Amino acid sequence: MTGRPMGMPQGPAGPELRIFTLVLTALLAAHAALAAEAPALNRQDPVDFHRDVLPALQVNCLPCHNKTTSKADLRMETPADMLRGGESGPAIVPGKSAESMVVQLAAHRAKPRMPPKENKVNAADLTPRELALLELWIDQGARAGGRAEEVIGWKPMAPGLGPILATAVTADGQFAAAGRGNRIELYHLPTAQRVARLSDPALVSGGSPDAAHQDWVNALALSPDGRTLVSGGFREFKFWERIPTSLASAASDTAAPAPGAPPWSSPDGSRVVRLATNGVVQLTDASGAVLADLTADPIRSAQAAAARAEVERARSLQERAKTRQEAAVKEVQTQQERLQRGREAAAAASRALAEKESALARARRDHLKAEVAGEVALRRAGGDTNAAPVAAARDALKTARAALDKAEAEQRPAALKASTSANEVALAREGLARATGERARAETRLREAAGDLARAESALDVRGKSDADASPAPVVQAAAFSPDTRWLATVDSSGWLVVRAATNGTFLDRWRLPEPLGDVAVGFPEAGRCVVRSAGTLHVLDFTPRWRWVATITGTNETCLGDRVNALAFSPDGRWLASGSGEPSRGGDLWVWDVATRQPVFGLPNLHSDAVLCAAFSPDGRWLATGGADRFARLVDVASGTPVRALEGHTGHVLGVGWRADGQLLATAGADLLVKYWDPLTGERRKQASGFGREVTGVIHVPGSDQWVASSGDAGLRVINENGERVRGLNGGDDFTQSLAITPDGQWLVAGGQDGVLRVWTPAQEQPKMVFDSRP
Repeated sequence: MTGRPMGMPQGPAGPELRIFTLVLTALLAAHAALAAEAPALNRQDPVDFHRDVLPALQVNCLPCHNKTTSKADLRMETPADMLRGGESGPAIVPGKSAESMVVQLAAHRAKPRMPPKENKVNAADLTPRELALLELWIDQGARAGGRAEEVIGWKPMAPGLGPILATAVTADGQFAAAGRGNRIELYHLPTAQRVARLSDPALVSGGSPDAAHQDWVNALALSPDGRTLVSGGFREFKFWERIPTSLASAASDTAAPAPGAPPWSSPDGSRVVRLATNGVVQLTDASGAVLADLTADPIRSAQAAAARAEVERARSLQERAKTRQEAAVKEVQTQQERLQRGREAAAAASRALAEKESALARARRDHLKAEVAGEVALRRAGGDTNAAPVAAARDALKTARAALDKAEAEQRPAALKASTSANEVALAREGLARATGERARAETRLREAAGDLARAESALDVRGKSDADASPAPVVQAAAFSPDTRWLATVDSSGWLVVRAATNGTFLDRWRLPEPLGDVAVGFPEAGRCVVRSAGTLHVLDFTPRWRWVATITGTNETCLGDRVNALAFSPDGRWLASGSGEPSRGGDLWVWDVATRQPVFGLPNLHSDAVLCAAFSPDGRWLATGGADRFARLVDVASGTPVRALEGHTGHVLGVGWRADGQLLATAGADLLVKYWDPLTGERRKQASGFGREVTGVIHVPGSDQWVASSGDAGLRVINENGERVRGLNGGDDFTQSLAITPDGQWLVAGGQDGVLRVWTPAQEQPKMVFDSRP
């Protein structure tokens, strides 16, 4: 006799049986495979956390249990994190994997199972091998082990890939730098030419002759004197310095320059050096329009111009400080009047409330008496509710109830008015305290501004006296233009060889010739190189501006340079350098370095909870402003190295920070398509500028005005004022603009972006004055 197991269908096997058989076979095969794999982990050598365990955790656990996102208050990035545990206690018990919560949940031996099904980060269950490694590591003591140094294998950057992510310009407007891809190129603005492309010798020997970094050049900063350039890459920044040039003896086959007399003309006839009727030697164009006075000492002229500019700046700052102080005094008066009115209103409200509360108390007493009288009358009437005394008492109670309701109705608004008046007095006191503090700060700033102006005027007066006492101006004895009419060289009677831009006479540098001078002549055998004959001796000068690599500061995730260095900034005196970096979503690091020693002065490793993206010192060097991917801007007191203020308001990355020239206003640029203005002293937000179509990547003040320039993903730049209004656009860009910089006098504005083109404007003109692409 034959039969079928219970539960099996009678007759031929159906589709359900075939599906059941296939699933069961697959499960048994998977179980056998897992059982065969697990014994392979029965090893005696120590399991290394970083090599064997962390990779699986990074993919399937860390997305929800990291420094930034710590679900259940649990982090799993290090053994120490797991020992510390979260809301449910330690995640691991060293030496006891079976008792460790992380194993129980990952192996689905306890609830809740981890990772959850259909999670948002696409985390998957640990494989049997990964789980076995985790268990063995815990059983071996859950040691942290030494983290092997991460070695990054860099590949050559693709040809033609060269967005400009960083720009900088020297304070004197001579040079602009652009980080194009992994290259750094420098341009001489007065002659509108590229003069240098920087190369790291270590990369040249490694087969990258034109590379300054292996990664993008993410940040650039030029020192106030224009002699030092710093560039930021991946976990490093590099120092470059301008190479001093000097006269050298000419080779024996060097052709001597021919003597000449004024006027001296350029090869194309567009520029002329001529002697004016008053004895002044001038650079003119072909029509005779004067471009520069060549008789004046260029150093003294630059110093005098700087002194005059400083006086104008100090005078402007004093006017701003005076306006702010007057507004603060007026605000104090306004708040005092507000407080006085509030006190008077509060006193009146208090008196009215006292009257209403007194009336309410009487009404309550009368109502209580009426209730008692009614009860007495009812008892005397033997409970007869229709008795005349009871009816009279009932009518009296109704009258007392009505009076009580009226008194309560009148007391409530009186109490509300008294409370409101008291709140207004408290608010007025707070407003007066703020206004008084602002007045004190404004008066302090006004005194400081007056002192700055006095010192600037004194310096200008000393400069004027020294110029008046100076010996007569030297006479230009020889002049020559370069073959391309970019440069002009002159030799004067005091023995100075001076090189200027032939376009407008902008001073580049000067060199002292050996004495005696004798008959002198100067010439250009080629662009960037001139020859001088003095007293029968030939001297050669290669004056083409050049820079060289000096040093590289490196770091790792565990030290001061985590991931890319996104921000670099020099202090106004050039002593200190700030660097901002950070591993995305892990933290933002700010460090301040001594430029002379290249050693850190102080560091704030977790100033931001995400990468630092921008940084700028205040004009007086007192504050350091930073912006990060955590949507915050922060202020750091430089003297103490401590954070003092967090500026919250952006809903996207803070991509740029900029200071007004007087240091009394800070602007931030955000990925939320906004520019926001802040009072750095109080942290209060003022106006904001909107209307941008894409992320705002930078913002910078135009000196001597209330205008700012903002760069963004929109084509071109935008000039805005401090009310947030659009003034005009600066055209020329047709792609995402990533960076911008401006000279302290506001003469030159440079910007670059995704198209790899460096554009140079004067803020008053809408079209760029110069355009430099990646071609030589």
